[in-house]
Amino acid sequence: MRYFINKQDMSKAGTIIQKFKLNADEFPEVLDGLEKNCLQHWIDAQNWMQIEEKFWDHPKILSDYVAELIKKNEYDIALSITKRHDLLSKKFLPEQTRESILDLLGAKIDKGSQPFKHIENDLFTKDALFPTEVALDNSKLGTYLDLRDFNVDVERDVVIISSPTSKEFEEAAKKLSEAKIIGFDSEFRTRITKLGESTVCLIQLAIPERVFLFDCLALAKSPAFPKLLWELFGNPEIIIVLKF
Repeated sequence: MRYFINKQDMSKAGTIIQKFKLNADEFPEVLDGLEKNCLQHWIDAQNWMQIEEKFWDHPKILSDYVAELIKKNEYDIALSITKRHDLLSKKFLPEQTRESILDLLGAKIDKGSQPFKHIENDLFTKDALFPTEVALDNSKLGTYLDLRDFNVDVERDVVIISSPTSKEFEEAAKKLSEAKIIGFDSEFRTRITKLGESTVCLIQLAIPERVFLFDCLALAKSPAFPKLLWELFGNPEIIIVLKF
């Protein structure tokens, strides 16, 4: 294992850990290397807004990304991500990066220096359930099929459900149980490295007048949610239309 680590061939090291069912937590160098390789792949493929969204719940990888931004003198973006995710309060920022951020913040406060420009991520402020390319202004609205093409109003017809005791969950259970046809799709929180795990994070169930978005992570411990799914998918009177 040390041979591969010294050669920085983290992918082969990860394969060995998988093959022999070793405890990945016992090889932090491999985990760190795989995460850095993953981050570098997306740095080469996407812009900073997409990267921040992709690693929203991975503060360690975001901290590594901030370090890369500092190296490239992308200070305002780095500081914005740091502030948005409160990375200074977490333990993952490399020490040199932490010192650089504190120095930058201190310099911004000094009299006569340029103020820190907080940069919003358009994917968090403009995303109204339309494609990422549209949210980033890379494509015009109408380039892709949109909810509006089906007369679906986001505020009125799209219901986000994160609690089994909410009125939204009760409404969804009633309307879905009465439906003759239901559209189904799901979204996964994909594994970051080969040693990670994929998790279903969102289930989408649609009927003509409503789109119900179930937050699987928030509903994970609720027996009511899997019971509802079992009843819907096991009902021979309901046609489930899958997306492929």
